[in-house]
Amino acid sequence: KGKILVLQRKNGFRFSVDAPLLASFIQTRNGDEILEIGTGCGIIPMLLSVKPFHHIVALEVQQGLADLARRNIMLNHLDGRITIVEKDFRQYKPWHQFDIVFSNPPYIPSGDIAGLARDVRDYEPRLALDGGPDGLAAYRAIASIACRRIVPGGALIVEVGAGQAEEVAALFAASGFKDTRIVPDLAGIGRVVAGLT
Repeated sequence: KGKILVLQRKNGFRFSVDAPLLASFIQTRNGDEILEIGTGCGIIPMLLSVKPFHHIVALEVQQGLADLARRNIMLNHLDGRITIVEKDFRQYKPWHQFDIVFSNPPYIPSGDIAGLARDVRDYEPRLALDGGPDGLAAYRAIASIACRRIVPGGALIVEVGAGQAEEVAALFAASGFKDTRIVPDLAGIGRVVAGLT
């Protein structure tokens, strides 16, 4: 009870995740409309869907990952709460706005990818790693577009790489987000940036 099953991408291995613990990192209210940009295999929407009274749209541009996310959602009987949309967020034009938009976008500078550990560099698709020359390309695009996709009083929440939080917070502020906040991890490093509309 309280756990979800996840299929791993390459070998089909199943592992379980303690959903209530991890879902608590993004606070939601009943009825929230939520959008994730770049869902991968769908873990975070499944964690959030433990709280049943909202709907989540999860975007994924890579067909293989979108298919895997759908399988994971069906495996956990959550297909009524989560919709996977196979589309780049720059081309996604929903008919309504969202209360929360969140993302863990690629944030590694292009020049640093060759130096990553092989189990990261050779396992993850480059699209999931490459954040452009300074690692911030996805944040610029997300901040400029998300401000039009979020209701007044809603929130944009992103994970960032070590040392990027201040710059991402500044990007949020320049795009019109208010009350921008940086949340540290257990080591005291800013790893989540949130901004309100």
